[in-house]
Amino acid sequence: MALVPAVIFLMIAGLKPIKNIFIDKVDITMRYEANTFLRNWGPIGHHALDTYAYFTDSGRHGMSSEEKKAVSEHFNKKERKENAHSGSLEGKNLIIIQVESLQAFPLFQTSAGQEVTPFMNELAKGGLYFPRVYPQTVFGNSSDGELIVNTGLFPLKQGATFFGSLIMIFLVLPRN
Repeated sequence: MALVPAVIFLMIAGLKPIKNIFIDKVDITMRYEANTFLRNWGPIGHHALDTYAYFTDSGRHGMSSEEKKAVSEHFNKKERKENAHSGSLEGKNLIIIQVESLQAFPLFQTSAGQEVTPFMNELAKGGLYFPRVYPQTVFGNSSDGELIVNTGLFPLKQGATFFGSLIMIFLVLPRN
């Protein structure tokens, strides 16, 4: 008897993607912000389209040898700009503190006379603090944020780069 509600739920949830594709003629290759996507397609449609996207996008992100050569030439002829921090950390260890969902606004703030983030404030005063870092991620949020910090690469325009590129090898900061 408990199986009946589950079957009804699956039937109703499964109708939403069918309506979107066949009646509303929605382009299934367009993916948007995750909550909107889930709301519009439902859980079954979300997983079905995510699976579809994984298999249709796999392997399409390679570069030809001409493209690789053009990128290499571009960066080789670019002048390196020196600034106040150039060379200041040579021979030092790099410690990056990346906190899930921490934004800059609580730093250096007080509430009822007490600092909101006293430990983080001390770290920011004693190290390099970058208050104007803006999100460059689409669907990957945390995982693509880690990709940006550790590799210096931008994520893909659609999907989560780490999950959509499972077989890719990235050159990252922690190397000998």
